[in-house]
Amino acid sequence: MKNFCDLFLNKSRSITEDFSKFESVVEFDEFCYEDTLLIKNILGNVVSKRDNFTIKAHEFDNENYEVDLLEIVEKDDFDTFFFSDCMKNIIIELSITKCVKNDCLSIYNFKVFDSFCSSLSEYQLLNILNEYIFSKNCRHFETITDINEQFFSGTLYSIGHKKKNIDNNIIRDDVISQFREIGQKIGYENLSFIPEDFHNFEKNKNSRLNQIFKIFEKFFSIIFISNKVIRIDDKNFKIEIISEKKVKETLNFHQLMNIRFSEAYKIYTWVYSAKTIDKIDIVKYFLYLESDEEIILDKDMFETIKFSYSQYLRENLSKFIDVQNKAIIAIEDNLKKFRDIRMSIGSILKTNSFTVLAFFISNYIIKEISNSQSKQLSIDVIKKSGYFICVIFLLYLILVMLQTFFEAKRVKKDYNDLKIILKKNIVSRYVDEYLPDKFIRGELVYLKNYSLVVCLIWGIEIGLMFLYIFFNK
Repeated sequence: MKNFCDLFLNKSRSITEDFSKFESVVEFDEFCYEDTLLIKNILGNVVSKRDNFTIKAHEFDNENYEVDLLEIVEKDDFDTFFFSDCMKNIIIELSITKCVKNDCLSIYNFKVFDSFCSSLSEYQLLNILNEYIFSKNCRHFETITDINEQFFSGTLYSIGHKKKNIDNNIIRDDVISQFREIGQKIGYENLSFIPEDFHNFEKNKNSRLNQIFKIFEKFFSIIFISNKVIRIDDKNFKIEIISEKKVKETLNFHQLMNIRFSEAYKIYTWVYSAKTIDKIDIVKYFLYLESDEEIILDKDMFETIKFSYSQYLRENLSKFIDVQNKAIIAIEDNLKKFRDIRMSIGSILKTNSFTVLAFFISNYIIKEISNSQSKQLSIDVIKKSGYFICVIFLLYLILVMLQTFFEAKRVKKDYNDLKIILKKNIVSRYVDEYLPDKFIRGELVYLKNYSLVVCLIWGIEIGLMFLYIFFNK
């Protein structure tokens, strides 16, 4: 590693590095076969196996004749290519093509890579990071030569020699889910970052790339607490916030380092620490109220927002508790309503069953009377009347069964409608607890079984009545 740094970094005439390539040009006053072996050995030990490299040589004043050092295997090859045992003023050009493998990408000279990133516009850098991290699945930028340095560690990726385990899917899903409900990032739809991805945990590192990441951290924090952010060009964007009124402000990325945005990330994390829209509404209200319609997210504004929120909670706590209690009472009233409907349907079946039984007893009494007073009553008339009434009650039994079926479906629909209405209100967290789906399923099963038993008994009674009338002379 030391030899590589001494040769291709410290003695290099020029070095360039970006996300895809590392290139270094070194001049040798004298160059011999042993130098070739040394260079190939150094590169074999340092260049990552996921990357590919070429190493070529030419005379200082003759770029047209170029030699591939990887083709030099023996000293005779060297003599053949260079026409001499030792050459003077030789230029060595190293080119390393970098590839992402096992979610890693190499960085051979962090200072040069840092400088390249700083030369890009903020939007260009965001797009490149977005491509490598989300499309090419690069989670670690491994510094090959800075083996004792850790330059950056966020929630999605890291930059440094040692790879850090990153598992932040739950946080990302929560934030992105709330983001869809609260705001829109119009103009930046292809960027999938959240502010935590640029929150730097390596506090002592002050590279230019780290400074840009601090800008990105504030930028995405503002996106997540505003209504709309529109890209104007690679350096400028427009923020739109709607509260009591609509406020727009055009900014460039570097303005985000001003003191009026110093607490943007803290305010963002405060907003998203609870799953409620109350905080975001209060933040939007105060963002420009005291700042001549300029968006401000500094320390004083943060303290004002937190104090106002505590006042809001105190003033609305009694109302909140009252609404919650009323909601629980409403749920309990509806539970009683469902039970009353169930008992009402069962009562209809039971009452009509008693009616059939009463008819059976009445028919028996009339039969006995007819036996003793045959001259006054006609048995044939009584039997026909009995048959007719049995048929009527059989049809009524079918009607009641159909009524029970449709009432059960109606009860289930009313139950589901009630849950939907309650979940749209502040009491949504109580709904599943006090109105579980298993309750309505249990009630409907009970209603079905109870109805079948009563109707079965009713059917037996009608059948016995029919047989009694048929067989009695």
